[in-house]
Amino acid sequence: MVRKPSWRKILRRKASLRSKILRLRMWTQSQDQSRSQNTHPYDPETGDESIGVEFAGSAVSSPCPYGQNLTLANANNYSSLLTAANQELQWQDLYYRGYYEISVSKEAVYASFFGMPTIATRNGYEISLANFTVLSGANKFMRSGNAVAGGVTESGSLKYGITSGTNITNDTATGLYFISSYNLDTA
Repeated sequence: MVRKPSWRKILRRKASLRSKILRLRMWTQSQDQSRSQNTHPYDPETGDESIGVEFAGSAVSSPCPYGQNLTLANANNYSSLLTAANQELQWQDLYYRGYYEISVSKEAVYASFFGMPTIATRNGYEISLANFTVLSGANKFMRSGNAVAGGVTESGSLKYGITSGTNITNDTATGLYFISSYNLDTA
């Protein structure tokens, strides 16, 4: 036989839950306050007061966080939402799976991001998505106006810049360039 909890137990559980919620709210507010007090001034348009640069990208084999049937247009829309919601995020691409290369010299750090037009077959095809430069001692991306990456990327969303979407593809096996003809909304 299942016994129903008494009203007293229900009220105690409710009070305990309210107490936990209140403590969580207070902790969250204190974290927000702490974060706002420790925030380093940063200007996303110029990069002034930046304390460093972080590069991140998807792997060729990593799944898209929004699913495999995401269209290029929808992916770029989601990327725009992400760059708009994050003042530090200068560029984001959800559509292409790929990789990036980093070259370091005494003068600068160069980052080149590449996407695969298709991962359904094994091939050497790559699209240059975006290129970034960080000059030695600058602690920020080199900019063209307010935009990083020379103001233009192939896909995604570039803060203060444009996305070109040319699909110029390099076959790394032959060195030849061509326009990808894959159906980018279903591939």
